Formats: sequence, structure tokens, C-alpha cells
Amino acid sequence: MVDVRPAEPADVPAIRRVARGGWHAAYDDRLGADAVDAVVDDWYAPETVREYVTDDDVVYLVAADDPVVGYAAGGPDPDAAAATARLGAIYVRPDRWREGIGGRLLEELTDRLADRGFERLRIDVLAANDVGRAFYERQGFEAVARGEVELAGTVCGEVTYAGPL
Repeated sequence: MVDVRPAEPADVPAIRRVARGGWHAAYDDRLGADAVDAVVDDWYAPETVREYVTDDDVVYLVAADDPVVGYAAGGPDPDAAAATARLGAIYVRPDRWREGIGGRLLEELTDRLADRGFERLRIDVLAANDVGRAFYERQGFEAVARGEVELAGTVCGEVTYAGPL
């Protein structure tokens, strides 16, 4: 059974590996492997991940089964009311999907965000991420908006989910 705990700076390389594997599994067929690598290299640069892991405003968790097999991060949503948090990311190694790890991470993350006074969670996910969207819907979140985002020069559809904590 995996242990869900706060992320530490020493977890940064493992978080980056999980992110790369999750992004390739979810988006290679839609964005291409080179574009996925470009996004991950940008969004998950070591100093960027380290900054979020050590930011007191962010709840950053890892699921560790020696090694880290998943992570989740969330915090204040700068684009919403004060009581709304935003899920920054949640990924599990693809070879560990469907083991309940993502659900455990999300549950622990939402509990910790609620303890900080947040009442709602906003989640932005690429429309093409069928696995992610199905996961959020199983967790009780509802699609509330649609938009577009540009990733590595490609315009992609995006779905915003929201729900109470």
C-alpha cells in the first residue's frame, strides 16, 4: 500500500519522472512526444517543482511506494473567489493506474485544502484527456466550462471541473 505524505525537495526528481510518464501516456497521441517533452521540460523544470514543493501556500503531496508513484498539488486559485482552491496537477505512474492511488491523493489533497478553509475545488484538464476527465467525474466533479489553451504551439480544448470539498 502506498503512503501519501507531503512532498519534500528530495522528491523533485521522482515527481518529474512521474509527470513525464503521465504526460506521455495521456497526450503523445494528441500532441506528439516532442511537444509533450517541451511542455514537461517547461512546466516541470527542477527549480519550478522545488519552488512549489516548498511553497507554504501550496499543498503538494506524493504517493510513495519506494519510489514515488504519484503526486498531487493544489492551492489558492488566483482567478476565483477566496474560498476556491485550484488543483495544479495530479498524476500517477501509468503502470500504477487503476490501483486507487489517484483517488487517495485527491482525497488527502481535498481534506488538507478544506482544513485551510477552502470550500470548492477547480480543476482544468485538457479535453482530450479521457482518463483524467473520467477520473474527475467519478470523484463527483462536474464540468462547468470549456475553453482553449495553447501547449507547445498547439491549441487544445480544455474543460474546467468544479465541486465542493
